[in-house]
Amino acid sequence: MNEKVWLTNRPVRLILVMVLLAVSLSPWVAQTPVQAQDGKQKPLLSWADAPLPPRHRSQADWLVDVGWETADDMYGPFPTHEYQVGDTEDFIPLGSEGDKTRVFMLAERTPHAYFWFERGSSFDSADLEYTADFFENHIWPLNHDIYGEEWNPGIDGDSRIHVVAQSSVGYGIMGAFNPEDLCPRSVCPESNQREVIYISLDTAPFGSDEFLTTLAHEHQHLIQYHVDGNEQRWFNEGLSQLAEHLNGFHPDTIGSYNMIDYLNDPDHSLNGWSVDGYDLGIYYGAGYLFMVYLYERFGLDFMRLLVQTDYDGLAAVQGALVATGQTVSVDQVFADWILANYLDSPYAGSGQYYYQSLDLPNPITPAPLHLTKNNTVYNATVHPYGADYLSLREAGDYKLSFDGSDSTQVIETTPHSGDWMWWSYNNGSSAARLTGAFDLTGLATATLTFNAWWNVEDDFDWFQVVVSDDGGQTWELVNGERSALAGEKAPGAYYSGDSMSWIEEKIDLSAYAGKSVLIRFEYLTDNSVTLEGVALDNIRLIELDTADNTEQTESVWKPNGFLRVPDTVPQHWSLAVVVHGPEKQASVQVVTLDDLNTGRVSFTIPEGGSAAVVIGGMAPFTTIPAAYKIAVQRN
Repeated sequence: MNEKVWLTNRPVRLILVMVLLAVSLSPWVAQTPVQAQDGKQKPLLSWADAPLPPRHRSQADWLVDVGWETADDMYGPFPTHEYQVGDTEDFIPLGSEGDKTRVFMLAERTPHAYFWFERGSSFDSADLEYTADFFENHIWPLNHDIYGEEWNPGIDGDSRIHVVAQSSVGYGIMGAFNPEDLCPRSVCPESNQREVIYISLDTAPFGSDEFLTTLAHEHQHLIQYHVDGNEQRWFNEGLSQLAEHLNGFHPDTIGSYNMIDYLNDPDHSLNGWSVDGYDLGIYYGAGYLFMVYLYERFGLDFMRLLVQTDYDGLAAVQGALVATGQTVSVDQVFADWILANYLDSPYAGSGQYYYQSLDLPNPITPAPLHLTKNNTVYNATVHPYGADYLSLREAGDYKLSFDGSDSTQVIETTPHSGDWMWWSYNNGSSAARLTGAFDLTGLATATLTFNAWWNVEDDFDWFQVVVSDDGGQTWELVNGERSALAGEKAPGAYYSGDSMSWIEEKIDLSAYAGKSVLIRFEYLTDNSVTLEGVALDNIRLIELDTADNTEQTESVWKPNGFLRVPDTVPQHWSLAVVVHGPEKQASVQVVTLDDLNTGRVSFTIPEGGSAAVVIGGMAPFTTIPAAYKIAVQRN
């Protein structure tokens, strides 16, 4: 499995997790270019520049891509048979060690699903009838209407999905979808080789709302695997929680806990994900709130288009906004959303600060700003697509000035030389590629050198170098001086973990001398944690005396998922002041910042009132916090 299971103190749902509509993106803010080392201007990056890496849902996708296996051998179908109620079948339970199977009995069959229980377990026949009916008449049609369709007839050649109710999936887990079940057992030995949704009866008892909620949630993941198999994790989880919401469970107990987690600590990146699992609920809560907000503000047609766009994450949101003719950008929507999370009021603004179908479980409590002699200067940082909330509680006339950083590093390094580098992006379930074509026919030896920096999830994500001498029909892995041998997931020579700094690598390609070849860098990720990724610079074939220092826009290296980036991306900010009167009525002042990300605002707090300062940070691609400074003076 390519998912790590985290222990939590309350239940969670996990994915152990075709592009139908192309959406054209364009930058929504005209940026002033910055100066490069050579004095020339560097264009600034926006979500319009987001790459579209090929999907890497399991090792089966890669084996087909490199020509080691055929699509028929990897995707089947591998027919079983049409099961009847009372039949038994061996399944590998999720969370079991190795490929040990247990016997399950088919309790119910509907037009679109099989419902399996471990042999010997008991269930109420009325609950079974209700559950099957709810899936057929609510979950299945609603999820299909909004999200699209799962792979059908799928890897097993059966149009029905398999709902496997096992005694326990794992501590604190209510259910899961495992993408490796759609990988053939010849490649993924723990695969059940079927479209399976697992539900844990110890945390989601059969006949309960928790069971149905989990079924709606995981069914969306199963659909998303087929529709957009490398969608970003936060986005995918948000869509699944929206599926719960639209199926009538808004919110369930877990959703409420997750919202509380996020609202208590909103300086987390909306488009990030937990690295160690301890703050997992925060990211679930943020994704849930944001998807509900998008649905309420822009409607179901917008959501239908959103899940079908080529782009992923916030780039997909920007694309859907453009495609539907909206007059706001994704950054402006984010700025409104963080105010809605604080206000949740139909009376503030023009309705954009309000949840119509959701009652927030607790209010955000802004951190107090303490004035000394009626003045204070506050320095802080905020994560990209995170928010800070600050409060003032003394009556009086105030002047506030804001100064935010203009740019933020893309990743925790700068180009090895010059102003530009190749970056792999950090999308999950993806195979980012950078490919060059070279004629080695006149050579007796060939040597590839390059500088590389990487910070990737050790052994679960990796990058590698492959070569093709047949025009890209098949590819072979090649060893470098610093590459590791085959790892837990990697099929051959690879690089993983944290390089700590830029390294210089050398790969002997003399075996390909005398041939025309394609050389490719690949960065492969799973659907769980993705870190900063891989950076490349100064790629050179010594004997051909060809070098690419990434400084020129035209290059022999063609990206498919990689992105040519400078060391920084533009930093954007939102700033608003919410003044509360003594009866808690609120007025909102949205502050317009200048091109230098500075701004000023005056406001008055009445007796018995208060004010909240709401700061949002927005920067494409990066996960690195940005700094800002606020100065407050009370007259």
